[in-house]
Amino acid sequence: MDIQKILEILKQLSPLYSASYFVYKSFYQNEKDANEAYRRLTPAVKSLIKSYGRTSDEATAALLALAELAPIGAKKRNFKIKYIKNPDGWKLLPKEPNDIPYAHWH
Repeated sequence: MDIQKILEILKQLSPLYSASYFVYKSFYQNEKDANEAYRRLTPAVKSLIKSYGRTSDEATAALLALAELAPIGAKKRNFKIKYIKNPDGWKLLPKEPNDIPYAHWH
């Protein structure tokens, strides 16, 4: 039985469905979506920082959007500390999300 069929069954049990769907989106489906968005957003982030500077509003917004792609919890916190809060952290962003350490990404 695949995850979609399980979610359809749980959908009938509304309170449980909400929690189950949140867990599914947070931990399973979001990884694929986050990886794709990361691949598209990272070059734009680096370009904005080179053009406007690390402290510009544009660069800050792009970095925060990138940070929102990280999974909830300690991994998001670790991602923000290493790549967002560190003034030179953006230089450490790998081209591929699969190259980000596990403690920082999906």
